[in-house]
Amino acid sequence: MNREAEVLEMPRGGESDAVTARRIAQGRSVVERYAERLDIATDHLDPPAASEVYCALGELHEGLIENDSAQVESDYRKAQELFPQSHIANMGLRRLSRVEGDYGAVLASLECELQGATRPENRRALQLELARTYLYCECDAEKTIAILEMLEGDAGDASTYTSETETFDPEVFLLWEDALLATGAWDRYVGKLREALKQQSETGMMTQHIEERLWLLYRYLMPDAQQAALLSHHLMCHQPLDDELVDDALMRAVNEASKDERVDILTKAVERLVGSPRADFYRALLADVAAFDFDDPDHAIDVLSELSSTSDLFLLHPLIELLSDGDRVEDMLSIVVRCLESLGSPQQKAEQLYAIACIMRDEIENEDAAFDVLREAIDTYPSHAPTVEALAEIYTRRAEWENLAQLYELELSYAIEHQLPEYTPELFAIRHARLAQIYEQLGFALNAFNHYKAVLAIKPDDIAALKGASRMAQCGGNWTELLQLYATAEGCTQDTREHSYLLERIAQIADVYLNDADTACTALEALRAIDPNFSSSLAALARLYLKLEKWDALIALTDEEIATVNDSEYKATLLCKNGEISERHLSNIPQAILYYEKARQASKANREAMFALESLYTHQKAWEKLVDLYKNAVSLTSDVMVKGAYLRKMADTLEIELDSEEEAVAVYETCLQLNCHDYIARSYLLRYYRRLDNWEDFIRILDVEYEAGGTMGMPWLTLYWKSRVELYRLNREENALETLARAVELHLDHIGLMRMWLLQARRLGHADIAKQKLESWLPQISDEQTRIDVEMAIADLTLEETRDMRSLEHFIDRKDILTRYKSCGSRFVSMGLVANDSAHGRWLSRLSLAFLPRQTKEMKFHALLASIVLNMPDAVRDQAHDVLCAIGDGAIARRLWCALPPNKRPDFRRLDLALLDDPSSQAQDLRRWRVLSRLLNGIVDDPTDDLLPDCRDEALSYRPDLELLSAYFEKFEQWNKLLEVLMVQEKNACNEQEYIQVILQRAWVLEKVKQHENALVCVRQACRETSYDDDLRFKLYQYLERSADWDFLAEQIRLHIIEEKDRQIQSELWRRLADIYSNGMNNLEESLKCLNQAYQCDNSQGDVLCRISETAEKIGEFDIARRALDDYIRYHAPSLDEQLKLQPRLLELHFYKPGGDPLRIIAYFDDLLQKSVDARDCRIYLAKAHAMAGDPARAAQLILSVVDANIADEDLDLWCLLADLYLDKLDEPKQGEELLWKLFQMYHERESIFTRLNALYTTPAERKLFVANLEQSVNQSDAIRSNHALVRKYLGFCANILGQELGIWKEAQDLFTRALEVSSEPSADLVKNRAYARCRVPGEARCAYEEFCQLLTDDPFQVDIYRAAFDICKRNRATDRERILKQLAQVFIPDAGLHLDATSLRPKMMDSRPLSDEVLLKHLSPRPLKTVQIMLHEAMPILSRALRDDVPRKTNLGGDKVKDPKITGLFDMCAQAFGIHGIKGFLGHDTSPIPTVLDDPPAYWIYADTWATLPQELQRHWAGYACGMLWTGISRLLYSDPQKIWRCLDGIYYLATGNGIVVRDAYTKEAAERIDTIFERGTRKAVATMIDEIGTENIPITAAPLWLDGIWATADRAGLLFSGSLGASLPAILLAEGWNPENTDQDYLAARYKQSKRLTPLVKFALSDDYLALRFHAGLAMKPSIING
Repeated sequence: MNREAEVLEMPRGGESDAVTARRIAQGRSVVERYAERLDIATDHLDPPAASEVYCALGELHEGLIENDSAQVESDYRKAQELFPQSHIANMGLRRLSRVEGDYGAVLASLECELQGATRPENRRALQLELARTYLYCECDAEKTIAILEMLEGDAGDASTYTSETETFDPEVFLLWEDALLATGAWDRYVGKLREALKQQSETGMMTQHIEERLWLLYRYLMPDAQQAALLSHHLMCHQPLDDELVDDALMRAVNEASKDERVDILTKAVERLVGSPRADFYRALLADVAAFDFDDPDHAIDVLSELSSTSDLFLLHPLIELLSDGDRVEDMLSIVVRCLESLGSPQQKAEQLYAIACIMRDEIENEDAAFDVLREAIDTYPSHAPTVEALAEIYTRRAEWENLAQLYELELSYAIEHQLPEYTPELFAIRHARLAQIYEQLGFALNAFNHYKAVLAIKPDDIAALKGASRMAQCGGNWTELLQLYATAEGCTQDTREHSYLLERIAQIADVYLNDADTACTALEALRAIDPNFSSSLAALARLYLKLEKWDALIALTDEEIATVNDSEYKATLLCKNGEISERHLSNIPQAILYYEKARQASKANREAMFALESLYTHQKAWEKLVDLYKNAVSLTSDVMVKGAYLRKMADTLEIELDSEEEAVAVYETCLQLNCHDYIARSYLLRYYRRLDNWEDFIRILDVEYEAGGTMGMPWLTLYWKSRVELYRLNREENALETLARAVELHLDHIGLMRMWLLQARRLGHADIAKQKLESWLPQISDEQTRIDVEMAIADLTLEETRDMRSLEHFIDRKDILTRYKSCGSRFVSMGLVANDSAHGRWLSRLSLAFLPRQTKEMKFHALLASIVLNMPDAVRDQAHDVLCAIGDGAIARRLWCALPPNKRPDFRRLDLALLDDPSSQAQDLRRWRVLSRLLNGIVDDPTDDLLPDCRDEALSYRPDLELLSAYFEKFEQWNKLLEVLMVQEKNACNEQEYIQVILQRAWVLEKVKQHENALVCVRQACRETSYDDDLRFKLYQYLERSADWDFLAEQIRLHIIEEKDRQIQSELWRRLADIYSNGMNNLEESLKCLNQAYQCDNSQGDVLCRISETAEKIGEFDIARRALDDYIRYHAPSLDEQLKLQPRLLELHFYKPGGDPLRIIAYFDDLLQKSVDARDCRIYLAKAHAMAGDPARAAQLILSVVDANIADEDLDLWCLLADLYLDKLDEPKQGEELLWKLFQMYHERESIFTRLNALYTTPAERKLFVANLEQSVNQSDAIRSNHALVRKYLGFCANILGQELGIWKEAQDLFTRALEVSSEPSADLVKNRAYARCRVPGEARCAYEEFCQLLTDDPFQVDIYRAAFDICKRNRATDRERILKQLAQVFIPDAGLHLDATSLRPKMMDSRPLSDEVLLKHLSPRPLKTVQIMLHEAMPILSRALRDDVPRKTNLGGDKVKDPKITGLFDMCAQAFGIHGIKGFLGHDTSPIPTVLDDPPAYWIYADTWATLPQELQRHWAGYACGMLWTGISRLLYSDPQKIWRCLDGIYYLATGNGIVVRDAYTKEAAERIDTIFERGTRKAVATMIDEIGTENIPITAAPLWLDGIWATADRAGLLFSGSLGASLPAILLAEGWNPENTDQDYLAARYKQSKRLTPLVKFALSDDYLALRFHAGLAMKPSIING
């Protein structure tokens, strides 16, 4: 059963939101109906039962269907008034009082109920609730203590009471605890705690709770160090271990300087606080003790190696220090890798990775691993200079020039993208120059040229870059751009020799490479002007040597030039040129070094010589010279970054190659002086000074690192490192504390850092300073856990100082500090909450602490009870619900569930179903609440098992349950089950009223299940058994009236009249009986008699006379009717308003019925007019009376006095009456006619006005005038013109008068045309009438015939249209067209008598001749296909391949060839007419007569047996159909989805043009990928051209289905062409679409015609000129007839 309940409560998988919403609406409607039934039931129940119902209503209104406190209070008040002992009502009223804060009313209610309670368990529960209310609501702890003492006294009286033997009651104990904490009675509190401790039978969480309370009291409030220490030691053995206890014990051990005790405490904490946030912190403290107090670093390393935190540098950094001191490089490396997780910026990660790589390279000597780490560092931060330098060295040594180039490219792109400030223009120029050299070495001329160009953009006069660009231009042919670079350099230089050189090169480029004689001439002239002695042959010879690769001769020639050069820069350039030739082309390294050194002597700033010498010295291992080279480079540059790079290279060379560590240290110190951010220098110096134990210099470097941004970008970590050195290496405790405080200030959210500082501060006795700093830091802390620790520390320090809980007021007010993970701390806070103030907010905060996960189940249960008293505050509701749902005692759980209001209970799904299986009223209430909650949540399962009474409910009242069941079955129309429930209610009805209500419901249900007789029997029985003085008896009468049980009802009412003594009730019963006779039995005479009796019983009821008048009028007793009204007016003195309401009746009886007295009524109306003065209605009825039988002029006068000259809508009838008076009685026809036209202009839709106008004009002249006036009204009235239907109506009416009445057919035709042009909406009647008119207008026969054909296309069942069309054909001798019309009539209206002539329309087939494609395209293809047919045919090769899976395989259609010559001859003849050759026929498997065709190659499949049974005309139709489909050449498209076809065309267009037909989207590209091949490009281009000619706007995706319809239409037209008979072709299509030939009903045929997509186009084609033209061209008919008469 439990499993079934779970399944029923599971959400229904896959339900849509709409279904879920519908279920919820159904459930809510059941609950609302239940509320209505309860409300009705209260009217006829005894007080206790009604009280129960009102309680159920209160439960509904208290949060289930609404939350209306006023209505809830009303319900519970009524329940209490009816039954004062109702516990549910009293409890509900107490809940409302708690919500409103009226705790006095709550206490009064509890005390009142306590006085009446007799059972001990009930008294105890009420006393405890009273105590909780005093304590938590009224904050009266003294009253609470008094009640608890009384409760203990009651217990003592009940049995022999001693504290030792009494069973521990946690509920009472915890209430005592709260009360004593609130009063501050610490001695009594200690006594209660010790007493409770003795009562504990086993050590558990409650025991630990009591011991912790004692420890807190002895530590803070009643200081006793010995007791506190003993309790602390004892509590340290508990599981789980508490953080505060560890801190307290640890501080005591520190103060006592007991190293062994500290180790013991920390070891316990580490072992038992697994998973606690403080476990790693204690592990770090234990490691410090091991390393520095016991000098056992290996043990410290082992302790720290088990840290759970993998990324906290606060914990990992000491481990790195210890591993570094112990030379455990590999272990240190793994820890450093773990540190990467805590680093945020890429630069920090890159620095750490670089450090790892250095360790791998230098300590572990694993260059490959170091290389991989360096690559990762570059990927993380590509512009990290040390990593770039290290990788560049490796790539250079390995000669991996491409990787080196990629490294520099990545570095530069990242620096440019992120605009790194350290990358100066000079550094960019160096990097570009290096890249240019690398690319030149690799032979990538273009890349090298671009980088030389980038150098020149920064330094336009860089000769080395110009030379390099020149070399690359020679390789790449970029002479024009190179010439421009030289020209720019020539404009920038001030040196004469450089000027000469540049001019010479310009001349050379222009002459040799660009063939630009003018430019070369100009350059040489300028050169001669500068240096007249310059020999151009020297340069020419040099070029010649260069071309012939005579390197020795070229060097000698250059040496000669060098000897004559005085300019140092130019000389250096020439020397570098010789050095490059010696290195690259002669491989003479010593000679190259000599030339480069001379170049350095000539110009120390020459970078080309610098780079070359660096590479050559490294290759030759000339380390001293390399160091000197770096020194010179440092002295020559001013850029800090460049200087740092050279200094690091120099230090690296000194340390590694020359083994001069002291000199390397000095160089690194210089690096730091230049740039404190030099990470490599700092790291090296820290390692160096640490190795030498030079802690003073170590701290100095740490200070530099702090100024540079800290270790890995974290200044606090540097200060923490420094504080550890000061504390453990230099024993400067005060300095270490100050440094650590600075670290904390930089990282206030780091809980470990904060704890470490606080521990040291308290150890050094600076508690007051610690408190001040913590208070100043607190507002800046954002991390919740750290903030809580700081708050707790402040509270601890404050309480140690004051020993008074009230001193924590400022601490407790900040409720956000309440811990979520501590045990002692939360209890310590809770004690402070109670001791300071017992306001509700404080109790709420204490409750939130009591619900913490680590609290005992007794504490949580206690908090739950307090939460119920406090009306389940939102802040603790979820926790309280969890506790409530976990209670194992069923009786307690049921009591607490029911104590909560429905809107404060847990979700109904959490209710343990075992609680419901109990014979108690609480279980019953919970069952009903669960059913209601399920319904409101859309779970609408049958609640019978929960609500229908069974053996467990024998002692219970179950009326609300039955009402809920009834509401459920009523809403879901489960009538049989509802009858069962009503039978139970009927059996248990407490009085006659309830019995009648149930009977009426039963009858209503029986009506629903069609058991009318049983329902009547039920109600009749109730009528017989019910006393006549019961008001509910009238409800039975109402039911009998609805059931039309007139005879029985009349009998019962007559019996009731006899028994009834009250004359007024008798009168009412006679009137009800009159209604029965008039409405039910249609016996108006008897009804009149009953009304007369009713009036005699009570003649004060004047309305009875009015009913007598109405009834008498209906049976033709007009005198009685008039007399009754006269008596009513005479004897009952109706008011003036009532008399005015009688005017229509008087007018009817006296003016329209015989025997009336019109003149008396006119006089009466005149009298009423005098009394009412301005009564408008009175004037109107008087006017109508005068108009019928009085003075017409007076009538007209009265009408004019009433109506508004503007003619209002409500006066329209009066104006019409006035018009009638003018025309008929006042002899003023002109005024009447004008008035009618005026009314028509305003109310042109009123048919009555138009009819009166039409009747005025009778003669032909008047009729023509009427047409003119009506047409003028249509033209001039905006209101009419805006209504197209009216314009058509009136113009058509005018046209009919002109044509049919006056014979003016031409004008009639024009008016019909105007009417049709008013709107684009079709109007078959107007078209038909215009066609009839055109038949009578000379020269319009052709138009008339076309309109008749269109009408027949739309509706081929109109006999009159056929006859009119026949008449035109006969007058024009168009026998061919007439025969087609008769064929059409024979198909659709065979019984109309429109028979064909004996001759057939179809001539012999042997006379047919081939049709050209031009004729077929013009006359056979329908318009939608005609525009795209050629394009589709062109695209068929591609479409066939793309759509081949859609086309059926020929083997599946059939295999044997057709051998019957009649069949093959017929198909061959049709194929010949269409120009199709090589057609093949096969026998198919499909039994349908419709041939299957495939067009590549042309073939058809037929079923031989079916084909043989077809008439000859049908065979010709299907043969023509097949050949017509084959002629299109695109018939295989019929097997594919039209959108798929269009997508393929879209892909073809995209492949040819790059665009989509409409828009290029994902579908376009997908289709293109599907059809793309290296072939068919010409086809795609041709198709795209055709699409452009058609226009892409004319080929939307919505047009594709029309193309397929066009193929079907073409085939149908071809079938008709060769069958020659609509009588064959139309039924053939109908059969193909599923027509039943046996059903010849015209309505069925008309419906099929409207549904068919193929019949209407074929009929339209048959009636067109295209059909006749095709037959003529095919030799099947004579030349088409022409209609023009």
